Amino acid sequence: LTTEIADSENAVQESRWEVDQAEDWWRSAESQLQNFRREASQLQQNLDKAELGTQNAEADVERRITTMQTQEVNYNEQHEMLELKCAQLRTEKADMHEQTLRLEEEEVVTQERVGRLSEEKSEREEALVELKKKAVCVLC
Repeated sequence: LTTEIADSENAVQESRWEVDQAEDWWRSAESQLQNFRREASQLQQNLDKAELGTQNAEADVERRITTMQTQEVNYNEQHEMLELKCAQLRTEKADMHEQTLRLEEEEVVTQERVGRLSEEKSEREEALVELKKKAVCVLC
């Protein structure tokens, strides 16, 4: 009976030791599981942030593309307006050149006329002087 009691106590102690080991293993497994859950949560948060960042980056790129397309349209319109303005300026320049040539021709004609009128004036002044001389002689 004493041997059976001793064997039972040994079996109980062995069972307690096995239970203690199982509880230690369970606590270790529980701790690891909590660590894995924390890591999984952090990874999910990082993934969510990355996805949000990607969505924001995509939205930013789309906004920039839209802005650039609008700017391109504006630049094209400005380019067309400038081309028209350049064409107008070229036409105006050609017209001004023609007008300058006409004015230069008119200036030459005017100078010739001024020269002729000056000659006529001189001739008339000489004739007037001659007439005055004749008038003085007739009076004398």
